[in-house]
Amino acid sequence: QLNAGTGYSAEDGSFEPSRMEAYEVAAHFGTDMENGLTKQKVRRKRMEVGVNAFQPEHDASMANGIKRQLCGVYMPLMVVSLLLCAAFTSGAEVYTPLAALLVAIMFISAALESHAASTLNKTTRANAMRTTVLRGGKLISVSSVALVPGDMIQLENGSVVPADARLCEANRLTVLETPITGIKESTEKDAEYIARDEENGSYNMVYAGTIVTSGRATAIVCRTGKSCRLYKSQGDMGKLPSVFTSIIRKFSMFSIVLSALCFLLVVVGLIIGRPLVDAYMMALSCAV
Repeated sequence: QLNAGTGYSAEDGSFEPSRMEAYEVAAHFGTDMENGLTKQKVRRKRMEVGVNAFQPEHDASMANGIKRQLCGVYMPLMVVSLLLCAAFTSGAEVYTPLAALLVAIMFISAALESHAASTLNKTTRANAMRTTVLRGGKLISVSSVALVPGDMIQLENGSVVPADARLCEANRLTVLETPITGIKESTEKDAEYIARDEENGSYNMVYAGTIVTSGRATAIVCRTGKSCRLYKSQGDMGKLPSVFTSIIRKFSMFSIVLSALCFLLVVVGLIIGRPLVDAYMMALSCAV
């Protein structure tokens, strides 16, 4: 474990950047403070921690869409209905096209769901804040969701801090930390400060969601996404469903109602003396 020699202790294996020197935090993440992270390290870290967002990106793969269709209510019910019709009636020339139709509906629904998830992910990334970051010796502007632990970022007056970060350099930096500390006045920051005890907000740290009110600074990202202090202090934020999740939930409820209606139509058709195939076709046409 790294030791700052300034009261920092990591006997329990915890990582407390506020109680470490900036160069030790950089060493912890394997960051070159002069050149930042390399593309290879950024790619590897993103694979490990994911994107810098409170809500994870939605799975836009076709495989996941097909899985949702098969694990739902509507598609399995229609497949069971088709099998029952094939078992108790004759006419393979009828059921083969119907089976093909159900498969086509499943793939079309999965494709539409995959496209919706992909579009929502792109919209989220496009609307994210831009952050100046040092990578491979060059200062570049990237979306805040692309940040990873170990990135060297630059902050200035008016910046919204995109992730929890340990200050490396600070020039008259003040930050409004109301979401973290509850204090409604800006807090002056000091990159040379070393925290001794557990603190709500440390003078050598900046936290995601806070606002730079004056000065400039360079900092190294320590925590992203759900690991950020803001996410942990606002526990209910993680319980809020995303837009896509809400849509899927409503669609699932609609599928249950539609499936129940289809089943009811088959039962009504049989009661009034319709052949099973006709009753099934009527229910299928209603569902489609």
